Amino acid sequence: MQAIAKRPIIWQKFGFICIFLILCLTACERQPPTLSAPLPPPAPVVQDTHKSSTASASYTPKPASPAVPEVTPRIENAPPTAGTEPEPVVVPPRAPAKEEKTAPADTVVAPRPEAREIVKKSDDLMRGDTAQGIYIMEITTPSWTRTLELSVFSKGRDRVFIRILSPAKEADTGTLRLDNEMWNFLPRIEKVIKIPPSMMLQSWMGSDFANDDLVKENSIVEDYTHRIVAEETLNGHATYKIELIPKPGAAVIWGRLDYWIRRADFVPIRQDFYDERGRMVKRLDYSDIEQVSDRTVPRTWLMTNLLKDGKSTRIYLKDVVYNQPIDDNIFTLSNLKRLK
Repeated sequence: MQAIAKRPIIWQKFGFICIFLILCLTACERQPPTLSAPLPPPAPVVQDTHKSSTASASYTPKPASPAVPEVTPRIENAPPTAGTEPEPVVVPPRAPAKEEKTAPADTVVAPRPEAREIVKKSDDLMRGDTAQGIYIMEITTPSWTRTLELSVFSKGRDRVFIRILSPAKEADTGTLRLDNEMWNFLPRIEKVIKIPPSMMLQSWMGSDFANDDLVKENSIVEDYTHRIVAEETLNGHATYKIELIPKPGAAVIWGRLDYWIRRADFVPIRQDFYDERGRMVKRLDYSDIEQVSDRTVPRTWLMTNLLKDGKSTRIYLKDVVYNQPIDDNIFTLSNLKRLK
C-alpha cells in the first residue's frame, strides 16, 4: 500500500521537472542570441542524388540576416599563416614605361634671347665691322624703270659713303654720312648739299628707300624699345616677330617698325614701316639668302611702296665683301666732291 501511495508523488515530481524544462526551452527560443561578431550566411546544403532525402526535420531554425563580410586587404608576398598553405598571388604585368628623351648631360638648352639682343645681332650681321662692294638698284614705277649701279662703303655704325657709277648722266652723284650729319653731292652743279634731319624721310634718288634707310642715321638698336610679339613661320622661315617703338625724345622718322628675324641665325626676313599715325607705309622683304663673303645674308632686298600702286625698288648685292680694311679718307667731304 505504501508503494502504491508513493507512485502519485513520483509522477507529480516528474511532471514538475518536465514543465520546468519546457519553460526553459521556450524562454531560450524567445531570447535573441547575442553574438560577438556577425555570423556568415549558412553554407548551402548539397543533396546527394544517390541517397534518400525523405527525412525531414521537426524544427527549422530562423535564418540569420546576411552580414557584410569584412574585407581584409591582401598583402603581396605576405608570409603564410601557420597551418595553412600559401595562396599564390598573381600580379598582372606592368606596362613598359615610356622612354623619356632627355638631352645629353653636356647639352645645354639655350634660353630665348632678349628682343634687343636679337635686333642687334641681325643689324650686326647686315653691317659687319666694314662692308664694301657693288650694289645694283632697280627702281620700278607704273610708267618707267631705272637701274643704278652703286659703289658703297660703310664702317661701323656712323660712316657711310655711296657713289653712283652708272648710268652716265647720274655718275659721280654721291652721299656721305658722318655721325649724325649727311651730305649729297650733285656733279651737274658741282655742289655739296647738306641734308637736314627733316629731309631724312625723303626719297633717295627717286627710289622707295628714304635717305635714312640707306645711311641709317638713327639706330634701330639704341633709339627704339624692342618686344617679341610672336614666333611665326614666314616664307618658310621660323622667325621672331619683334615690335620696335621709338623711345621718348629719339630723333627717328618712323612711328613703329615690325621686324621678322630668322631664329636660327638672325637673318632678317621682313620689315614693315609705320608712320607716326600708325599707317603702314612700306614693306621690305629679303630673299636669296646665301653665302656672301664671310657670312650668310640676303642678297636681294625688295622695298614695296604701300601708298603708291606699282612702285617698288630692288637692291641686289652684286659683289660685296665684309670686314676688310677701308681707308678713312673715303669718308671725307673732299672725297665726296672728287670727280672721275
